[in-house]
Amino acid sequence: MTDESEHLIDFDAYLKDLTTNSVADHEAKILLLTCMDFRFFERISRFMKRRGLAGDYDHVILAGAALGAVVKEKPADPAWHQTFLDHLGLAIKLHNIKGVMVLEHRDCGAYSEKGFGLLLPGYTKKEERAVHFEQVQTLKGKIPKNLSFDSFLLNEPKGKGALKFDKLL
Repeated sequence: MTDESEHLIDFDAYLKDLTTNSVADHEAKILLLTCMDFRFFERISRFMKRRGLAGDYDHVILAGAALGAVVKEKPADPAWHQTFLDHLGLAIKLHNIKGVMVLEHRDCGAYSEKGFGLLLPGYTKKEERAVHFEQVQTLKGKIPKNLSFDSFLLNEPKGKGALKFDKLL
């Protein structure tokens, strides 16, 4: 039997660590769009914290990140597009966000033949980047012009090293 206390944290200290000026005035700097791939949640959270954005962004998760927000083929449903746009609209109204940041990643199942089929076996890194770039560019066209827009492609991380991003747009 394990000691359950080994997993307990000081929740007040944790919340204080997340506190930023935005929390006090109920604003967030950006809406972050990422893929649903479970391999990256914790690492992206640490990455955002190191960039000074902990507690300062809204987070939307869709399979394929930008792809999930713009793809027209099945298994996506047009409701996915509207869901993203509805979240964006609400983030603007509730949290006065100033921009959108999209974090794509290499070796994404949503882009593969098991997902939406945009990348078939044998693709090159250059082709992979071009397909991600195209989806992000399509999404950027749907974002209000008064919001900043940044997008990055996460290179395949090796071990527990730092995340490396390639700026797409």
